[in-house]
Amino acid sequence: MNFLLSLFVLAVLASFFTYRLIIYPIFFSPLSKIPTPNFLCSITEYFSHYLSWREQEFDWLLKHHRQHGPLVRTGPTSVSINSVEGLRQVYMSLEKHPFYAQFHNYNDIPNMFSTLDSQRHSAQKRILSGIFAKSYLQRSDDIRSISEEVFDKRLAPMLEHLADAGRHVNVFELFGFVATDFYSAYAFGLDRSTQFTQNHGHENRPYITGDQQSIYESKDPRDRVWFPEDECLALCKETAKTIDEKQSPGTTSPIIFEKLYSHLSTQQPPLPKDLILKTCASELRDQLIATEEGLAIVLTYALHHLSKSPTLQSRLRAEIKTTNTTDLDALPFLNALITETIRLHAPGAGRQPRLAPSQGMTLHDHYIPAGTSISASSYVLHRTSSVFPSPETFNPDRWLPATEEMKRWWWGFGSEVSCGSVQGV
Repeated sequence: MNFLLSLFVLAVLASFFTYRLIIYPIFFSPLSKIPTPNFLCSITEYFSHYLSWREQEFDWLLKHHRQHGPLVRTGPTSVSINSVEGLRQVYMSLEKHPFYAQFHNYNDIPNMFSTLDSQRHSAQKRILSGIFAKSYLQRSDDIRSISEEVFDKRLAPMLEHLADAGRHVNVFELFGFVATDFYSAYAFGLDRSTQFTQNHGHENRPYITGDQQSIYESKDPRDRVWFPEDECLALCKETAKTIDEKQSPGTTSPIIFEKLYSHLSTQQPPLPKDLILKTCASELRDQLIATEEGLAIVLTYALHHLSKSPTLQSRLRAEIKTTNTTDLDALPFLNALITETIRLHAPGAGRQPRLAPSQGMTLHDHYIPAGTSISASSYVLHRTSSVFPSPETFNPDRWLPATEEMKRWWWGFGSEVSCGSVQGV
């Protein structure tokens, strides 16, 4: 009797889980009406995770969006969108997915990127938006001094040295050093900036391989860590001390840190000093990592395409030499070159998930239930052939001039800092 009862209970449980985990998501879930590239997507998220691990996810998404349209189911409770309308609906109003919380620093101290609450994110963004505005940067004497130091006095001699020695260089790593030096100077002041650019790549450093013709590669394991937390926090403490004691800022001011630190220091009720410093460090470390990766990716691919085309090189040199202005907006071909590079090689190409609201929503005539993960990828958006003909072709001239439709579909840096259709969300 006990055996039969146990068997009955097991059969009931098996039936329940079969219905809940297989039958319901495949046939009865509201998402079952959305095109599903593979039946495994209906019952598990691990299929798309597997594709991501194999570095095949973006091409898989691109293939099936072209085949099925702007909405594709990627998991039991997740969908991918590929339309400007979808971007507007999702990234201008929906809350972030808990996925972002993994980017907290210092034992769960959030930053703008990892903050899930949209109101807190907006408030944090308003603090720093002014000092990242193009008009501010163009008239900043500090930016001018930092540019002269990092590019003219650090990078140019490095490249000249490598050229004279007839050596190759890993430009991705080198541009990561340049980006770190530049951002840290803007954040903490030039006198406290990192000095990776000029301290790496010379023969008198232990990081260099013995073969002078080999590709430059740092041998220091510390260079494999994105600006360790303790180093960033130490810089914050050092910079805060100069502000508190009203010391001279040095060659340039700690623009980013000072703005954030001053704001947090005036909060009511007052925040603990340790929390203020760790909040600043979490934000600045996140921004530095994004700057290092983003600039290195864009400059590396820009040089890659330029190196393959003497014509593009000649056009760029001619424009720069014949344009007597410091306004980069007056250099249309340079802007087109950068925009096209980011279109094909966006630094933030990964999906950026948001959550459907508690009341659910409708996307492209499909009902999306509450809690569904909705995401988009610039890799897929930028290869929409109806907007970008021959999308795999590197063609800066497609932006001279750009159509309004192209501008709306350009999502170069994702939802955080995109200059495209959902700018500012």
